[in-house]
Parts: sequence; structure tokens; C-alpha cells
Amino acid sequence: MTEIIEGERYASATPGREHEEVVGRVSGLLLPFVRDNGLGELIQGPVEVRFHDGDVVQPDLVFVRSERADIRGERGVEGAPDVIVEVVSSATATLDYHLKRERYAHFGVAEYWIVDPQKRELAIWTPQTRLRPRLCVEAGETFTWQPLADGPALDIKVADLLQDID
Repeated sequence: MTEIIEGERYASATPGREHEEVVGRVSGLLLPFVRDNGLGELIQGPVEVRFHDGDVVQPDLVFVRSERADIRGERGVEGAPDVIVEVVSSATATLDYHLKRERYAHFGVAEYWIVDPQKRELAIWTPQTRLRPRLCVEAGETFTWQPLADGPALDIKVADLLQDID
């Protein structure tokens, strides 16, 4: 997989089995909630997110609210999705935690989630919390995701995402 960030090309190896399993678990929790409540579209990668020609990424999961469906194009998403989810591996940690986090904040991604199986946590950043996550939930904890103000909410147990993952 090749991504372009600030005009530089970054190539990543194909994700491993555990990475894909965690992506599937996150998708499996969010997708029914998003669909059942008519919130928008959850897209599992590979999906291209094009901020402009010098910034094209392929996150693990992307959520776009219904009222912003016009940013969905033939090639993927054209602009800042409402939520981007990356599952970190040792090969992608530096890129995900630093450069991508900064670029996503720069382009106005409302929430950037990093699921880190090694740290056994989920961290969520917003454009206002560039230096420290707005929320950091460890494997034994639960957090509530509410993608629309005054909308439905989903309780997520982080342990469910990371169960049996080393």
C-alpha cells in the first residue's frame, strides 16, 4: 500500500492477520450501529482518502455522516471524513501516531482513533487535541461513541476489540 503525505510517498507492507482481525472487530461493532441508526457510511479499508494531490492516505476505517455523503466519490473519500480509524502495528506506529495525526488534524478530521494492540488501548484525537488524545481508553474500560450531538450512542468495550490479541 502506498500513501502520499505532505508530498512524500510512504509504502507499507500488507497488514498481518491480527491487524485485520482488530479492524474487523471495530467494523463489526460500528457498522450495525451506523446502519441501524441511519448515521452515514462506515467504509473498511482499503479506502482512499484524498485531501488533495499531496495528501492521499488509506486508513483502516472511515466514517462519513449522512449529511456529508457528497464527499464520497468513485475513488474513495474526497475531503476530511468525520472519523478515521487506524490500527497500529510496529511498522506503522511512528507514521500513525505522529505524521498522520498531524495531517488529519490539519485537514479537519473530527475524530482520529488509534487502536493500539501492543499498548492495549484506544486513543481518540480531535483537531483541538493535537498533542494529547481527547480520550485514551485502556482494554479494561468502556467508552461511549456518539457521532451526532443529541444522537444515538454506542458503548464500546475496548477489551472486545483486543481480546486474544497479543
